[in-house]
Amino acid sequence: MKNQNLLDNLTGFLEANIQLVKLEVKEMLSKAIVTTVTLVVTVCLLVTALFFANIALAFYLNESMAFEKSSSGFGLVALIHLSILLLFLIFRGLFRRKVEKTIDKKLPLNIPTKHLKS
Repeated sequence: MKNQNLLDNLTGFLEANIQLVKLEVKEMLSKAIVTTVTLVVTVCLLVTALFFANIALAFYLNESMAFEKSSSGFGLVALIHLSILLLFLIFRGLFRRKVEKTIDKKLPLNIPTKHLKS
């Protein structure tokens, strides 16, 4: 009788802990999904805005610099972007290290298990 009661209590405790872990995983997953969707929408809108801003800049450069060809402003904008790309490629190691450090701070690999400790 006493052993059965102890076994029932232990089983109930384990089931409660399993439910708690499931709820925590569900919460973490929902936060990750919301963050990902928000990031994707933000990046898409930002890319669209930058695309049209670059077109506007190219037309502005054509008018303000009085280029002979109407495509020269677009070429200048392309050179600006290629310069930024070159700088990025030169400093990509530094960028990678900073991103890894930020990810390590924001997303620790250890899953909190405080509820499993006795």
